[in-house]
Amino acid sequence: MKVKYLVISLALVAAISLASCNGSSGDGGTSWPFPGVITASVGNYPASVSSGSITFAPGTPTWFSGTTASVSGSTLNTASTAWSYWSWTWSWVQGNAVLREASLSATTTGLSSDSAGDAVDSWGFLHILTETTLGDRFGQPYSFETTIGIEDTGLELTFPAQNLMGVDVSRKFLPNWNATVPNRDVWARWLNILTNNTLTPITVDVLIGGNLGSDSSSNMLASADGDLIPEAGIDNWLVTGDNSVLATTFGDPLIVNLMDGSIAYDKVDWLVTNFDSATTIKNLNYWTTGWSTTPYATSTMTQTASSDDVTWQWQNVTLQPGQTKVLMHVMLLGLEDMPNILGGIAGSVAQGNAYESAPAELIDGMDADEINQVINFPAARNNCNVSGGPESLTAYALITVTNATQATYAQSYALSDGSFGVCIDTVSGDTLWISDGANITSLVIP
Repeated sequence: MKVKYLVISLALVAAISLASCNGSSGDGGTSWPFPGVITASVGNYPASVSSGSITFAPGTPTWFSGTTASVSGSTLNTASTAWSYWSWTWSWVQGNAVLREASLSATTTGLSSDSAGDAVDSWGFLHILTETTLGDRFGQPYSFETTIGIEDTGLELTFPAQNLMGVDVSRKFLPNWNATVPNRDVWARWLNILTNNTLTPITVDVLIGGNLGSDSSSNMLASADGDLIPEAGIDNWLVTGDNSVLATTFGDPLIVNLMDGSIAYDKVDWLVTNFDSATTIKNLNYWTTGWSTTPYATSTMTQTASSDDVTWQWQNVTLQPGQTKVLMHVMLLGLEDMPNILGGIAGSVAQGNAYESAPAELIDGMDADEINQVINFPAARNNCNVSGGPESLTAYALITVTNATQATYAQSYALSDGSFGVCIDTVSGDTLWISDGANITSLVIP
C-alpha cells in the first residue's frame, strides 16, 4: 500500500512543482501560499516490537466478576523537593482492555503517606455504533480475546483486531511505568485503532464507558473549563472523586479522565456523567453487552444509568477505504488527601492541564504511524520532527510528508489554527516533499 501510494505521491509532487515554478518561496522553485514557518529535523521512531503474548482460558467474564490479571510498578521521584515514592497496581479483565481495579500509594519523606484503591469497578469498554440504511441504530462491543500480545519489553498490552460494524478495531493498553514528570506519573493510556479495510467509506460513532469505584458517592470535582458541568467538545478532561468538593476526608483515588487534547482535529461529541442518583438519563448498557459479539439495536439496549457511570462518544468518525484513525484516552490517578504530593484536587487539575498538551512521556511506546493517526490528541505531534506553526496549512487539511530520499511517506492532519506535526524517519541530507494535495514545498534535513 505504501509503495503504491508513494508512486502517486511523487507524481503529484512533480505535477504541482511544474505548475508552480512561477512562485517565489525560496524552496527551489515550488510555491507555498501559507505564511506559517515549516521546520524539519532528523527523526527516528522505532517500530513497536512484540515481546510475547498472554493466553487466557476460554470463558465469558461478566462486566464485574470476571477473572482478572494484574500488573504493578513503582517509581522513585528524586526530582521533587521532598522525594516521593509511588507504587500502583492495575488489574484488567482478562482478554479485554477493561480496567477491573486501580490503586496507588505514596510516601513523602518527613511529610505523610497514604494509599487508596477501588478507583474503578470496570472501566474502558468500547462499542462501535452505526446506522443502517433503514435508519436503525446498531452497536457492537469490543469483546473478549483468549490471546493478547505484549509489546515494548512487556509494558504495553495489545488486543487484536475485531470487525465491529464493518470496521477493524484493535486496542492497546499501557500503564505508565516510565515516570519522568515528578508527581504526575500514575496513568494508563488506551489506543483505540480503527481501520477501514473495505472499498467504501464507513462512518461510525465510538463509545467509551464504564463504572467508577466511587459508587454512589461519585462527584464531579473539576473540569477543563473550570466549572462542574461536563460539556462535550469543551471539556478535554474531568476530575472525579468519591466525595464533594467541600469534604475534608476522602477514600478512593482522584481520577482524571482525559478524553481529548487541546485544539484537537476531532473531539468528544456526547458526554454523560451520572453522579446524581435520581438521574433519568439512559446510557447504553455497555457492561452487560460487553462480551457479546452479536450486533444489538441501541433502542433495546438502554437502562437507567448507574450513579457512577462515565460515558462518552466521538460521533461521525469517517474512515476512507484503507484509512486508519486512532482515538486515544488516558486515565490519571491522584490521592485526594495528599496535598504535599499532588495538591489534592488542585493537583489533579494540574495533571489535566499538563497532559492535554501531550508531553513526550504520554507517547511512550507509540510508533510514528500511531502518533500521526491520532485524531483527538494532535498535540501528541508536538513531539514530531516535521512541523509547521500557525497558518502553515488550511485548517484540518490532510498533510502528506514524502521522504523522497528514502522512498517513505507519512500523513496527518492540520489543526484548527493551521499548525501541524508529522513524525517520519529521516537522516541528515534527506529531501522531504510536503503537500496538502493542492500545494507543495520541499525541505532538506540539515
